[in-house]
Amino acid sequence: MTLQKGFLRKPFTYQNLSLSKYQVWMYAGIWLTGSIVIFFLLISVKEAFRFFSYNTVVDEVFTLSNSEARFFSFFYACLACFFSFSLVVSHIIARPSALKGVKGYRKRAILNNLSGYQGYFIFWYFKMATFWAIINVVIPVFLFINFTNEYRSLFIAMLVVLYLHSWLMLRLVFKNSILKMMAMSAIIIFTTAFLLSQLSFANGAIINNILGKFQASTYVQLNLPTATHPYVAPRKILARELFLGALVSDSSQVGLLSKNADNQLQQINYSEFPDLIAFEKEQLSEYERDQLLWVLYVDKNVRMVDVRNLRVELRKNYVHQILWGTHLSDEHAATGIRERLWPLCNSSMAEPCLPRDHSEDFKGELMQVHIAPDFVTVNGQQIPLENLITEIKNFQSKNSNGNLISVTIDDSVTYGYYFEVKDKIRTAFHQLRGEESIRQTGRRFDELDSYDPQDRIIYNRITSKWPVNVIEAMDEDEKEFVKSLKTISR
Repeated sequence: MTLQKGFLRKPFTYQNLSLSKYQVWMYAGIWLTGSIVIFFLLISVKEAFRFFSYNTVVDEVFTLSNSEARFFSFFYACLACFFSFSLVVSHIIARPSALKGVKGYRKRAILNNLSGYQGYFIFWYFKMATFWAIINVVIPVFLFINFTNEYRSLFIAMLVVLYLHSWLMLRLVFKNSILKMMAMSAIIIFTTAFLLSQLSFANGAIINNILGKFQASTYVQLNLPTATHPYVAPRKILARELFLGALVSDSSQVGLLSKNADNQLQQINYSEFPDLIAFEKEQLSEYERDQLLWVLYVDKNVRMVDVRNLRVELRKNYVHQILWGTHLSDEHAATGIRERLWPLCNSSMAEPCLPRDHSEDFKGELMQVHIAPDFVTVNGQQIPLENLITEIKNFQSKNSNGNLISVTIDDSVTYGYYFEVKDKIRTAFHQLRGEESIRQTGRRFDELDSYDPQDRIIYNRITSKWPVNVIEAMDEDEKEFVKSLKTISR
């Protein structure tokens, strides 16, 4: 077969192309072998990236769902088939000797015989991928971009372009039967790519098992509540996470997880708390230790008796602040409802654990909120949960600085219901501050810039007028403290 084509007004002629059956099978074998090798290389790079995506700085795991894993495996398999096909066909269809001295031949190959276009296309793809990988060392782009959802159409377009080019390369050899060659090339390339994507090493099971050690959902069941106005931890590096939920292996048992020195999750006992907390503090400088924030991710179905036990252990070990975490998949910062913890009372402490010495100065009123398994009471009267915000706002309006809200919880209450009530209480104070901010500045409370000196003055003025005077009496000493206030208020 002879093909005539011109390039820069210089005609050239391909020699007759004749392949024996042996050569056809040989080139087919080379193409298939090359496809497998290149596909294995691409998958290895992808899995290596996923493995190294978890580190102490980013603290995130780059995981793929089953559908995402299948999509990327097929995409990489297609790339491998096209790349190997380009190498084989380029070897069969040699560049005419008449063009060896023509300047810029390769750059203009797309306008002529197209034999080098696919190679250049994949070359630039790998070049951009390498650049992207280098950027990720400094700025982890994968934390901000969902490539499967946002660039799926781009990946498909790349495959279409590569397929059309592969067909055009075949047209240089087989001039006739356009539709037949398109159908045959599509069936051969995409079928081979599909079969490659089904190979065992393409599903990422090994890496998924390794990455499972970094994911709490592998060990415990976590169905987290959401907060209406969550607090956002300003510095993620100062947050340490604890996970409390029913064990995946035994749903009747509640397990507590933390991260070890290798940042892998492991189940811990309360007896290990002193060493764990001491270790985490040693990793920080002296001035950062007081800023350490323990984030508690608790499943909605956990009973409050287990939550209380965890809270007691944190108080025993002088943890000053915790965050009832929400949005476990949040990639930028820990969010939830923050709470200050008073240390447990003991005779060796130089100062009181709770402000008992100031109880005689309490001149305000006490609102008692009790959380039962299915309802909430305010000062002994059951109210609908949706009315709690209004009740608190009316109560605080009487004497915002001197009043106090105490919250007691039955041990049988689920954490999800407790968090819902807690969120209502915080929302009430948020609304009070928001209304005050509108009156003073015409702006919402959330819009005040804490870094602006003038806004900071207004912020402090509003928070001083509407302080969150709430004490959650979970532990015995807290309940005794609330009882003393109740006696004084009467």
